[in-house]
Amino acid sequence: MAISEEEAFRRLDAVARTIDPRLKVDRAWVFYREGSFPGFEFGIQFGQARTVLFMPEGDIDGEGWEERLKFRLEAVYRYLSRFPTAPRAKEPAAGKGSAHGAGGAADDR
Repeated sequence: MAISEEEAFRRLDAVARTIDPRLKVDRAWVFYREGSFPGFEFGIQFGQARTVLFMPEGDIDGEGWEERLKFRLEAVYRYLSRFPTAPRAKEPAAGKGSAHGAGGAADDR
């Protein structure tokens, strides 16, 4: 492992915030993965959209990592920003359709 998980988080988080301050890297979900294609698995969130991704070690360390990491995270940002925000549920009017009000499911027992 060329850099620690803590350093990977620091780099991911710093670059993500330059793209959009609402783009958040989940520190609890930054793990180094060994093998024939080493790199970091990380969780990232934009609004209500969340995903777990993999970043090759070469894109987060070594000469020119800043540009490669920014390029990759800009693609993540575009991907996550396509997900619509869930509409907020409207509060039912008091006594209409509420489980606690008149005519609600609790009253039908």
